[in-house]
Amino acid sequence: RGLRGLKFPDVSPETASGIVKGCYICLLIVVLQYYEVQVYYNKNVIRGNTAVLKCTIPSFVREYITVTSWVQDSKFNIYPSIKG
Repeated sequence: RGLRGLKFPDVSPETASGIVKGCYICLLIVVLQYYEVQVYYNKNVIRGNTAVLKCTIPSFVREYITVTSWVQDSKFNIYPSIKG
């Protein structure tokens, strides 16, 4: 399910002098699969105070996803602070 990393030995041809040694071939197979990212936040934050947004990404795609901003609409994006 999802993304798979596979490792295959190279098929090495045999010659009159012997077998030609090869290296391993690494493949990353990508399967298109629907997933949803969940966003959790405290709805009771007073204006002017700090609100914490938490993004939960499914484990099977987590290592391939990076959250770069939060988009409210076409005019408003929230970007990470320098402090993280």
